[in-house]
Amino acid sequence: MTKTILAKLDAPSLFEGLDAEPAPNVIEYLDPEAEQMNLFDLGILRGDGIFEATHVWHGVPLAVRLHMLRLRDSAALTDLPVPKVDAWEMAVREVVEHYMEVAGDSDREGFVKILVSRGPDGSTTPGRARTPGIPSVWIYIDEQLVDPNGGRESLRVLTLPKEVSADAAQTAPWMLYGAKTLSYAMNMAVYREVARRGADNAVFYSTEGLVLEGPTSSVVWRAGDEFRTASPDMGILHGTSQQEFYAYLNHEGLSGEYGRFPIEDLRAADQAWIMGGSTLHPVESIDGRDVHTDLEFTRAANLFLRTQREYVESYSLAEYARIHGRAA
Repeated sequence: MTKTILAKLDAPSLFEGLDAEPAPNVIEYLDPEAEQMNLFDLGILRGDGIFEATHVWHGVPLAVRLHMLRLRDSAALTDLPVPKVDAWEMAVREVVEHYMEVAGDSDREGFVKILVSRGPDGSTTPGRARTPGIPSVWIYIDEQLVDPNGGRESLRVLTLPKEVSADAAQTAPWMLYGAKTLSYAMNMAVYREVARRGADNAVFYSTEGLVLEGPTSSVVWRAGDEFRTASPDMGILHGTSQQEFYAYLNHEGLSGEYGRFPIEDLRAADQAWIMGGSTLHPVESIDGRDVHTDLEFTRAANLFLRTQREYVESYSLAEYARIHGRAA
């Protein structure tokens, strides 16, 4: 039987500056099959909130620190209270430990998702009667029952225009480019579109013709001896898996670079990977052009990301601090 763990977390224990006392218990475990969300929560009414997600491998939530740092970045972009990163990391690890105990299998794999809503809508009577101004927070862990890639190890990718400037994050910060928000309707629409076109995934490019990211993933490609990805200052999510992949490259005596690269550079790539959840998928075609796939290299990288956590985390956290100019 699939074991699903759902937890509701005490927001005052996890965010700074909330006008409420922390509860004695940070984590409350709930029945995952019962109704949980109040209709008058802004996460439901407006999609107003943020989230993070990663995989659990042998009891380890992969890249959990990087994910919590990105949660903090998304909170800043969306004017949510400041997450206490250490408290968040501790809470996620505790929920994962509970999941392993319930499952009774220390090797069990899972998918963990953290959801933060802005909380009850104080402009409604039911919302005002609750706790407006206090975020609603959940974590759930489940098996990933549906493979988003349909069981494919290598992917067929299309390049699609996003119709935004690479500088939109700076010129229009209210558009929240670079935040991982609950508003994912557009991202899901992209997957339906690429499926209609006989592909598996997509990579966006800007109005200037610069490579950005996928709808729910990062892209890295090889041009000659260089590994490349889009600079995170272009209003994209700084992919945790991409940072971990660069740790693997460093270990192998290779290096990855960030930059503003034209979409033609990706279309002409010698190799490419779509990645998320600490997992790389080689790209077998881009806009119908066949691309070389090195499955041995990709599998070695994926194994490294799971088994060499100390090296991966040390490198990727140092890179996060270097690139973003703040402590990890």
